[in-house]
Amino acid sequence: MVENPEPSFTPIATSYLLDDSLPPAWVIVAGGIDRYGAMDKANFALARRLLENGRTVHLITHRVADELRREANVQIHLAPTPAGSLLLGEMHLSRLGRKVAATLSKKGIPPIVLSNGGNCSWPGVNWVHSLHHAWPTVDRGAPVAFRVKNRIAKQTAIYREARAIRSARLIVANSHHTKTDIVKWLPDTAGRVETIYLGSDPQAARHTPEARGSTRKGLGIAEGVPVVLFAGALSHDNNKGFDVLLDAWRILGSEPGWNAKLLVAGGGGAVQSWRDSVAVDRTLSQSVKVLGYVTDMSALYASSDLLVAPSRYEAYGLAAHEAICAGLPALISATAGIAERYPPALGEMILQHPSDAFSLAGKLRSWRPNAAAWRDRFAPLRSELASHSWDAMADQLIQLAESRLALGVPTRTPHDKLRTNPDGPLAAS
Repeated sequence: MVENPEPSFTPIATSYLLDDSLPPAWVIVAGGIDRYGAMDKANFALARRLLENGRTVHLITHRVADELRREANVQIHLAPTPAGSLLLGEMHLSRLGRKVAATLSKKGIPPIVLSNGGNCSWPGVNWVHSLHHAWPTVDRGAPVAFRVKNRIAKQTAIYREARAIRSARLIVANSHHTKTDIVKWLPDTAGRVETIYLGSDPQAARHTPEARGSTRKGLGIAEGVPVVLFAGALSHDNNKGFDVLLDAWRILGSEPGWNAKLLVAGGGGAVQSWRDSVAVDRTLSQSVKVLGYVTDMSALYASSDLLVAPSRYEAYGLAAHEAICAGLPALISATAGIAERYPPALGEMILQHPSDAFSLAGKLRSWRPNAAAWRDRFAPLRSELASHSWDAMADQLIQLAESRLALGVPTRTPHDKLRTNPDGPLAAS
């Protein structure tokens, strides 16, 4: 493994004209390539599978799993995140990604460049895990400084996303829902968008009663008490719907007989703010535990009876996917990509109006007396999701990309008429 902080050379135009006798080199541009977070896990699975298949892989990233560092045919190019800024960090990813791709091309090794959303413009593969064009801003009540910063970041992300996705020869969406959004907001991409679902860990299985009991004991939860789990980022932007869930919990907490506990797993800038809000609310303080960022969710899946994900926007929903594979039912939003995988028999577990706390409370109220039956009703979907492993997902993506791009792609990109700084807004020439 070779680790380079930053190569130094000038980008040049390139085309994919691959020698069939040689496997192509890959360049993966991603914020994280490890086992934490939905996008990070997906990029990790792809990188690992490429290395297993003998490909040379360049990783352009902020953070990478140690096990990938030990591989012989990987080169890691670390991009900084100045002052912890994701926006500035993404600009460094973009610059590094283009430089690495260009230097490989100059050496006669035109690579397959895989970017994620707006983090790098290159005529390769864009793996879209979420779409800022379709992702609303939900920060009413947040600090003024956050709202200003959030709106600037959103507009910049939209500009960068449009340019990067339009430049791609192949666009991969994580659900048909996301594919539809891409074509709706960027109609000139029609015909270049394919759907590949995220994978699953084949080792995921229902936990033993012993493991469940041990985990609950550690959390101070008695056996027999129903546990609802929320897993998602706790930002001042309430896209994940935690504010709606707490409103629903207040409604239920005022009703006699509601004894369920709510576990909240997720990092973000608003974790302490939510903890403080829960602590001073008499209805919530005894039944809600805000855990913060959790790296290993398996113990929480073992201790819980239901996952709730009332997201206002969710391109797919890996937390729900993994919870189902671990044996939990999942109550999700109709706006989540994973909802398209729910059969009609599970329709009651889909929130049609995720911002409606009364509707969510009603769903939870209906679930409570039938918790065991809901586990059984999710068994067929669990089998379907678990049958598509991370390796199977990666193989599908690799085959699609290499077969599509190895045919030879002209240097000119679909938006060559747009001249702009790749890290800034679009400007028509």
